[in-house]
Amino acid sequence: MKAEDKKQREIEARRRISQMPDPVAMLQDQASRYPDREAFVHLRHADDIAPRIYRYAQAADIAARFAGALVSAGITESDTVAIVAPSLPETLLALAGTASVAIAFPLNLLLSAEALAAQLRFAHVKAIVAFGAHPAMKLAETVAQAVRIAGVDIVIEIDAGHGASAELAQCSARHFRWDDFLATGDPTAIPAVSGARPAFLFHTGGTTGAPKLAELSLDAVMASIHTSSVGIGWRDGERILQLFPFFHVGGAFIVGLGIFSAGATLMNCSIAGARDPDTVAALWQIAARMKTNIIALAPASWSQIAAQGEPSARWPELRSMFTGAASIPAELVDRLVKLVGVPMVQGLGMTEMSGAGAYQVMDGVMREQAVGYPAPLLEARLVPIAPDAPHELYVRGPMLFSGYRTVDGLVDGLTDGWYASGDLAEFLPDGQLKLLGRAKDVIIRGGHNIDPLAIEDVVARHPDIVIAAAVAMPDAFAGELPIVYAVRKPGAKVSEAELLAFVGEGIDEPPARPKRVIFVDDLPLTLVGKIARYQLRQKASAMRMSELLQGVAGIDSIYCDDLGARRITVAWTAGAATSAAPEADAIAATLGLTIVHKHHIS
Repeated sequence: MKAEDKKQREIEARRRISQMPDPVAMLQDQASRYPDREAFVHLRHADDIAPRIYRYAQAADIAARFAGALVSAGITESDTVAIVAPSLPETLLALAGTASVAIAFPLNLLLSAEALAAQLRFAHVKAIVAFGAHPAMKLAETVAQAVRIAGVDIVIEIDAGHGASAELAQCSARHFRWDDFLATGDPTAIPAVSGARPAFLFHTGGTTGAPKLAELSLDAVMASIHTSSVGIGWRDGERILQLFPFFHVGGAFIVGLGIFSAGATLMNCSIAGARDPDTVAALWQIAARMKTNIIALAPASWSQIAAQGEPSARWPELRSMFTGAASIPAELVDRLVKLVGVPMVQGLGMTEMSGAGAYQVMDGVMREQAVGYPAPLLEARLVPIAPDAPHELYVRGPMLFSGYRTVDGLVDGLTDGWYASGDLAEFLPDGQLKLLGRAKDVIIRGGHNIDPLAIEDVVARHPDIVIAAAVAMPDAFAGELPIVYAVRKPGAKVSEAELLAFVGEGIDEPPARPKRVIFVDDLPLTLVGKIARYQLRQKASAMRMSELLQGVAGIDSIYCDDLGARRITVAWTAGAATSAAPEADAIAATLGLTIVHKHHIS
């Protein structure tokens, strides 16, 4: 990127940060210029020809009224408001209104009542915005149970179109329907707040007993929203169809509020988003009908779209595809670009960066496979992690998080202002960042560091494969061996031996050639559409232990639910000789694993 272009991007990002310092102010600023422009268009289903439309004037008024209603209800800037709802206009506007006066805490929709309650208690949630009664979701019942356990004072129910939820109405001291709550808010009574105060919490890991939340300041969030919008190049007035969830930083900020930073239109479909098979199957028709300029999906969703083959609709307005949240195989990008004829723009971001990281520029240029240029105002450097090994990406800038909230208080996640991303990367000659893998995903075979992405890219070139993931399987000799989980196209007959031979020819380094291929119907995904590699590592560890313990009598089942895939649970049948346990322990030790024994009582 030219120095002048980089300078202009930084100037524009700083202008927006100064002019639009919080989400409500951003919406009001855009509404002053484009009151009748569509801000958010939500299709209830794939065939919806009369979608819900929120124009900028209406969106700004709702966000401001919601903020004012929180203040009227006694919520202060140090209080936390949880949002547990699908990717609806109300959800994003509740996030915008909350962050402007308090702390917003978006949570995923598939948590159990107990897990949700643990998060609500840990974050000291005072109020919760929840999706109401709906036949396709039991979310209202789950939230109501969690609210009772955690003792949340205020419940604000988003109308799901099927009447009020009796469970939500009875689970707290104060219950409001969405419209009734907005009616209590004065959009002009929003107090001034410090940009340094916490504005968002995001769950980043840890068990129920040791939770960990990333704390993001208002200044960091707005820096992320504006720098990502400028860095990617969302254009004033264009229409962006996205299927990301709003409980993830990418969905909330990059392809959420970041779209409003540019004065563009956000469009999405169904309460299930990318998890709705009808929406995925009809994506091209939806995009054409809505005169979409950009389609933004996670890589796993793009693989489903590519598997459909030739697009079922074409339209002149489309100028680009966008992806983020996980690495995307180069073969998949090539396939999509050939099918559609427009560039695939890629980005890098994570919770600790408030979603902002690096982005390719959406200027119509077909660039080399990479995650793009560091966002405006973000510094990036590469730090060696070992001799002759890839470098880890470190970043510093105004969008970085404040630290992790833990049971021991706020833990700083930075070192002299720098955040170690865990991404292995290199700079290309044109200044773009190219990811080489994740440090924790690296497969170490006999001292050889193997990048799983290098294996996956080769596997994905096979014409019978939809998507694949390479992970480590424990091995007594080499420590770890690379194996592949692969999804075949419908009707494909490629065998394990044939695929191993194909991949072997495409990988020059013998240690990096996978030893096994396991065909599956689909790969496990996280709630934000990333491949759940930890689950595949768990399966691989349990599989290897099962093979080695075949001759040991009295074993009922073997499984692994340890996040690190190092502890294996062995369940013994009733009456099994406990003397067999040391033998199993010895075998596990050869793999560097430990066993948790469960004995059934007869």
